[in-house]
Amino acid sequence: MNSRVLAGRSEATPIGGPLTRLFRSTGRAQQGWALGLLDISDLIVLCAKVSLFFVVASLAGGLVLGVAPATVAAATVIRRWNSGFAVRVFAEGLAVWRTEFIPSQAALLPGYMAAAVLAFNARIFTTIPGARGLGWLSLVGLVFLLGVLVWIAPMNTYYNVKPAKLILFATKFALARPIPTIILLFTGTVLGAATAYLPGLSIISVGGWFLASTYLATRFFDENQDRLASPSHNPSSDRVLGLPTEPLSIH
Repeated sequence: MNSRVLAGRSEATPIGGPLTRLFRSTGRAQQGWALGLLDISDLIVLCAKVSLFFVVASLAGGLVLGVAPATVAAATVIRRWNSGFAVRVFAEGLAVWRTEFIPSQAALLPGYMAAAVLAFNARIFTTIPGARGLGWLSLVGLVFLLGVLVWIAPMNTYYNVKPAKLILFATKFALARPIPTIILLFTGTVLGAATAYLPGLSIISVGGWFLASTYLATRFFDENQDRLASPSHNPSSDRVLGLPTEPLSIH
C-alpha cells in the first residue's frame, strides 16, 4: 500500500464525513431532520459552486485542455470536503487545476478524445443503412470507455499512481468491479436524464456528479483496501492480465 493510500484512508473519515453524516441525520425522523436539512442546503450550495468552477476552469484551458485538470480539481475538492475539511472551492480548485494541468492531460485527455470520436461515430453510423453495425459497435465501445473514465479522477485523489498509468488501473478496476462501475454509470445517466428534462438542474448537476461519483468511488476503494489488508487475502490471486480477481492491488 503506497503513501497516497495511507494518507487517503486517514482523511476519508467514513464515520464523520459530511455526506455520511447526512445519511445518518436524515434517517432520524425525530432528532436529526434539522441537521439533515442544513446538510442538504450545504450540498446544494457546494454542488452549485463546483459546477460553476468546473465550467470556468474548463473554459480557462480553452475547453479542450481545460476539462481534464478541471475534472481532477473538482474531484479533489469534493474528496476533501467529504473528509471533513472546510473547503474554498475556487481557491483550492484553482491550485489543484494549476498543479494537475499537465499530468491530467495524460490521464484523461486521450480518453475524452476517444469518447468524443466514439459518440460521433455512434450518432452518424446508426442513421446510415448498412453501417448500423458500426454504430452499435461504437456505442458499446463508448459505454465501456465511460465505465473506465468514471474511475480516473476519484482514483487520482486516492492512490499515488503516475498519470499515464491511471487509465490502465482504471480499466483493471472497471473490469474487476463491474457492479460498482454500473452503479457509477447509472448515477451519471440519471443525473444526465434529469438535467435534460429539467435544464435548470444544470446549475447543480455537474457538481452533483462529482459529489456522487467521488463519494461512491472512495467507498469502493476503501472496501478494496480493507480486503487487501485482510489476513485471508492471497496476493497471488491478483492477476495483471485478464480479468483480475478482487481485491485489486494498485501501486
